[in-house]
Amino acid sequence: MQKHGGQTHEGPEEILVCIVDDSYGKPSDLDEEQQYEWYKAQLEKEFSQKFEEVDVAPGYSLPAFATIVQIATEYWPALVATFFLAKPVSENLEAWRNAANSIKKYFSRPDVVLGRNAAAALAVEAVFDDMWGVPKKIECLQYFWRDRRVKEEDYSDGQSIQDGPRTEYLSMAVHFYRIRADGIEFEVEVDGKTVHAKRV
Repeated sequence: MQKHGGQTHEGPEEILVCIVDDSYGKPSDLDEEQQYEWYKAQLEKEFSQKFEEVDVAPGYSLPAFATIVQIATEYWPALVATFFLAKPVSENLEAWRNAANSIKKYFSRPDVVLGRNAAAALAVEAVFDDMWGVPKKIECLQYFWRDRRVKEEDYSDGQSIQDGPRTEYLSMAVHFYRIRADGIEFEVEVDGKTVHAKRV
């Protein structure tokens, strides 16, 4: 994860997953700091990796624990970089499904929010599922995110590919992708664990 101006961002090649602390604000024999440390220790034991304390809500506190998903492929950095440059990707496409499967192991927890790259892996997997297999070529035509608290509208500012949200906005972020796969265009929304894909 990268920090800019005190805010945490998903790195350009990272797959950022944040697990919301669902014990926050609930009665406990532990004080708030002890409860937080206990929850973090439980996550690190369950997933055998380190988590970093973050806040995923703007304007009020929603504690969460962030981690970078590791996937067993050397191709991921080039794949995600090419994808968000709006260039066709035609090699090593199975790595997208591997990334999505790696992300889904965190879905055992009640509330999970995702960075742009993690959401992209789920979006691409949804396209693969719709096509009943891996296409020969995919291309990201558009990406933006919107705040779920506001009625649906076009948040695009005219740029084809926008930056992802800062970590503090992840609990509010709905990710939108327009993806072309073998000449078929899809619109895909990713809202935490929920993915909706449709052909357009």
